[in-house]
Amino acid sequence: MIGDRQGRARARRALTSASLLAAVAVAAPACLAGLLAGWPSLPWVLVVVAVLLIAGQVAGAVPGARRRSTDILLTAVTVAGAAAAVVVGLVSWLLVVGRVPMGEPGSAERPLVVATLVALLATAVTGASIAPAIARGVRRRRIGPATAVADVLSVLPEQPASSAYDATGTTAREFLHDYADSARRVLRLGTITVWAGDGYRLTPAVRLPTPLEEPDGRELTGEALRVLTRAGVAGPGWVSLWLPDHADTLHRHPAEGAPDQLRIAPAVAGTGDGVEVLALLVVTRAAEDEEFGPADERALAAVATRLAILLRNRTLDSALTRTLEELQVANGELRASRARLVATADAQRRALERDLHDGAQQHLVALAVTVNLLRSTMPEITDDQQELLDELDAGVRSSIAELRSLAHGIYPPLLRDAGLGSALSAAARRSPVRVTVQARLSRRYPADIESAVYFSCLEALQNAAKYAEGSPVTITVSDGPEIAADGLARRGELVFEVADQGPGFDPATVARGAGLTNMADRIGAIGGTLDLQAAPGAGSAVRGRVPLAEPS
Repeated sequence: MIGDRQGRARARRALTSASLLAAVAVAAPACLAGLLAGWPSLPWVLVVVAVLLIAGQVAGAVPGARRRSTDILLTAVTVAGAAAAVVVGLVSWLLVVGRVPMGEPGSAERPLVVATLVALLATAVTGASIAPAIARGVRRRRIGPATAVADVLSVLPEQPASSAYDATGTTAREFLHDYADSARRVLRLGTITVWAGDGYRLTPAVRLPTPLEEPDGRELTGEALRVLTRAGVAGPGWVSLWLPDHADTLHRHPAEGAPDQLRIAPAVAGTGDGVEVLALLVVTRAAEDEEFGPADERALAAVATRLAILLRNRTLDSALTRTLEELQVANGELRASRARLVATADAQRRALERDLHDGAQQHLVALAVTVNLLRSTMPEITDDQQELLDELDAGVRSSIAELRSLAHGIYPPLLRDAGLGSALSAAARRSPVRVTVQARLSRRYPADIESAVYFSCLEALQNAAKYAEGSPVTITVSDGPEIAADGLARRGELVFEVADQGPGFDPATVARGAGLTNMADRIGAIGGTLDLQAAPGAGSAVRGRVPLAEPS
């Protein structure tokens, strides 16, 4: 990362230098033209110079400009060389003549001005011809041993942003093409071929400047890849010695003339199973071009290392994406399973409530009727008999009331018939503590949502009655603005809260009980969340959120 920052700093300095050279290259001829012909004026020259200097600073913040900073600097050097040649020609003329010729129309010195301009044009052409030599010197300076690695890395593209990466996909091929193109330009290569694969098989993926012919048919596998893990940057001699069967596979030299200079650089990355060759760079220069030196080989090794890191990161990103997708699927299946369990339990509750209502409760009602019939058919009833019948009638009625209360607790018919607000109000009336119910619901909701919210509120109410020492309890249910303290409104949610004004407690020191776990399971089964807020001396509140589907 430090090398990257240093490379970006060097690229910005190169762009700043390029803007300065361009400003000088424009200002010098412009001032010369103003001196001879009176145009352009000095303010216009200053404006153009200021624009060029600002452009150099802005370009330093653009990644694409930083990647091409060396080329931009070389172009500026070429232009500045031509401008310098013009200035040198003018200075030489002044030294010979001793004054500036005046070129107004009709002037006797008009031919002298024309000759001056022709001479300056000739010197400009000469300067343009020697500028490439100057540029090569600058390039050697920029890619010399002291700065090669950082400068090379600064112009290489980063990994593709798309997560849809695989070794043969379009995104990968485009990225490798940009990477190879940048490496070829900055390392002054004749050709570059990038072999890519999955660590078990490499095939040619990109070749520049001439594209690959599809299908290529060449590949490296098995022993060849194991040998490449130990290669580093290697030349034709190493290839002939260690990969004799693949020398022609890696690169075919021209049929005539001297063979190309060849270097290979494997992109090697460590994995859990050892070391893998993720890619292979095969680069060449023509025999008559500058020979590969130690600085070139170090830079090529850095290019291969960076490529291995990018490919490895992309592989890890893809694996992480697949894992997250699998976790999402597993989470969905778990949620569906929990929902099925809760639905089954609710169905069993409703069946049990119906059995109690239609079975035991009806028998008790019949028994109460029988007691009253017995009382009415007896001609004479003693005081002891009357007392016994009264006790029997009271016991039957008490049993009916308790059975009805039990049935309501298992699954209240009011919840099914009248909805969440009415069922909670009925539960509040049966509670031993004072309960206020605030139900702000715009419509009925599916049975699984209403039952989950109802039984969660009931569980929280029982906890409050048990631990809040008789303090009043407030139950709020809303599908409108949120009831939390932040006062924000959340569309598409049903929010409920059971709050008491009891002594409170510290949630960090109290283990979660079965009641809160049951509530979280119920709400989680329908995709909701449950939150407990409490503090010593400040009461407690259980708040749940349930996502709602848009009504059809």
